[in-house]
Amino acid sequence: MEMLIIALFLGIMAINIYYPKQQPPVKIKYRLSGIPVIDVTFNRKNKYEMMLDTGCSGTVISANVAKALKVKVVGTEFARLADGSIAEFPWGYIDKVEVGGIQRTDLRVGIADSRMGLLGQDFYGKYKVIIDPNTNEIEFH
Repeated sequence: MEMLIIALFLGIMAINIYYPKQQPPVKIKYRLSGIPVIDVTFNRKNKYEMMLDTGCSGTVISANVAKALKVKVVGTEFARLADGSIAEFPWGYIDKVEVGGIQRTDLRVGIADSRMGLLGQDFYGKYKVIIDPNTNEIEFH
């Protein structure tokens, strides 16, 4: 009997490892120049729209969002933009960022004078991302 209980326990553990919990899908609110716009939660309570930019390596928030969240600027850095130009951005950290069950703490973010931020690969890069145009949802696996 003891061996049966151990075998069942090991089987359940193997299933949980092989089939990890899937995150709930995220609804695409609309698209801006073809890029999905989703709601992102900051510090457990502040929700802002951001573009899920699959070509952006780092997360960038707007200066207005940085001000509202009281993000402390801790430095500046240069980054190459999509058009090939190079721009200098201030950067800081956000305590907690959440989307569809995925959470990151102490996420380093660039701060830009833009209307909307970009959720970059530094946030979701450990996941397989499926952007489904039929359901208008994004899945993280």
